[in-house]
Amino acid sequence: MALIFCDGFDHYDTAHIEQKWDATVGEIWNPIVISVGTGRFSTNAIRLTDGWNYVMKAIPSGPQAVVSAGVSINPTDGIVNAPFFPIAFKTDTRFLCGVGISPTHQLYAWSGHDGTYTTHNVLGYATNPIRSKTHQYIEVHVGAFHSTTGSIKVYLNGALEIDLSGVETNSFSVTSVNDTTADAVTIGGKSSYVRTDFNGPVDADDFYLTDGTGLYNTDVLGDVRIEELLPNADGFYQQWDPLGAGLHYVEVDDPYNAIDDDTTYVSTNVVNEIDTYTFPSVTPTAGDVKGVAVNFYAKKTDSGTRRIQMLARLPAGAGGTDGTGTEVSLGGVYAVYQSYMERDPNGNQWTIANILASEAGIKLSY
Repeated sequence: MALIFCDGFDHYDTAHIEQKWDATVGEIWNPIVISVGTGRFSTNAIRLTDGWNYVMKAIPSGPQAVVSAGVSINPTDGIVNAPFFPIAFKTDTRFLCGVGISPTHQLYAWSGHDGTYTTHNVLGYATNPIRSKTHQYIEVHVGAFHSTTGSIKVYLNGALEIDLSGVETNSFSVTSVNDTTADAVTIGGKSSYVRTDFNGPVDADDFYLTDGTGLYNTDVLGDVRIEELLPNADGFYQQWDPLGAGLHYVEVDDPYNAIDDDTTYVSTNVVNEIDTYTFPSVTPTAGDVKGVAVNFYAKKTDSGTRRIQMLARLPAGAGGTDGTGTEVSLGGVYAVYQSYMERDPNGNQWTIANILASEAGIKLSY
């Protein structure tokens, strides 16, 4: 699968950021938070309140030589004193390359040079600057991480702004380590323990990450919207055990600000058992669908291996065709896992119509 991670920041609160992302770096007096209602469509966003804030996600498919990522950025009241880095890629402790916004709002591609944010090489500037007080969609595609033959492209609101090849896209200059893959991606600010406050916080929304594997979504996706929906009824399969021994969906429909861990849940220890649910309609009525994902807030309750994956049924109900998504292995403490399907159960591209006609849920696959 080429689509390997996405986040609209609408299904969890500040306390659960590190249960979906792998690390948050920031100063305790200006923390990273989930900001309610400040996303692109009056949804939630992740708010970076200081020039040192960033969140990191380990690349779910392992180190990758080709990666793309996109995110919507809104500097709520300007950026001062420090650059801001909407997207950066790193390996080990070294920052390789990414896209930056200068204190004067110029958009540029950069390489890590010394392996940190602090000293980085500007590779090239975009034609158009970033605006304050509005969301704009930024994407970056790295076709090669290399000290001399790297390549990087940067897009703004779907338009190609920077296209460079034969450049440094890693931190070789100082470290003498010619990294050719990225291990993680970040959204955020400067990695230096210096007070470099923004004039106003920066809100980020609708983040995606792809790699270069598979048949689909192997490059930038364009200006995309990520919409997260909660179950609203039981589906065709009701094989897991609801804690309350009643409707299944009410055990797994916690809103972002009321995740209750062991108070409500469904569970099973039977391999291949399935629970599915129906969902409200998506908001857009037209447009391409890049993929469908199910977020699981889950844990295993004993030692041994447990794996789960999403299952979608199209059409919903009796007579539908089943399809499964990527597998994930569970740990012993609650965390957010994602399983993806880039094509519908019939092998066709997802459309808004067949999303509306489908149901989806969870399968214990191992």
